[in-house]
Parts: sequence; C-alpha cells; structure tokens
Amino acid sequence: MMVIDDPIKFAAFTEHFLSNGQIDQKYTDLYGNTNYKIYNIKENGLSANNEVGFVKFLSDQKSGLKILKGSNKSNNWEELGLKDGNIIPKPCN
Repeated sequence: MMVIDDPIKFAAFTEHFLSNGQIDQKYTDLYGNTNYKIYNIKENGLSANNEVGFVKFLSDQKSGLKILKGSNKSNNWEELGLKDGNIIPKPCN
C-alpha cells in the first residue's frame, strides 16, 4: 500500500504528470517506462527486486510517498525503507 507521507513533496512530484490540470498520459507512460528500466522494475521480475527498485525510485524522486507492506492476513504492517540497497522493514505503530 502507498501512503502520502509528505503532502508538499507529493504535490511537487505529481505536478510533473499534469498538463492544464489533466493527466498527461504520454508523459506519464514515458516517465514510467524510463524509470522502470533505471530502477530495474520488471513486469515479470521477482517481487523482492521490484520492491527494492520501487522504494528507491520513490525515495530518489522525493515523491512524498512511502510503501507499507502487510502480512498475508493484513493484520501486521511494516514500512519499507532502504539501507545499503536492501529493504529494511520497520513495524508500523
């Protein structure tokens, strides 16, 4: 699950995707495809590799978003962070 952690950073991040108040689909697709390659996010990739790439992408882009990962029964949640290129889960309180 993604949550907005910093509304000011999130607003700045999302402005790149808008043109005259509407989503610029061409730019959004190009931006996504380019960054998927840069951050090694693959449609059929291993979920652990995609998690690392996606968390790094959101951090590097100063998106104002953070990722929470739930247990199989969704009764325990952890915030996913990075340290030395590895996912570091932090329990949510």
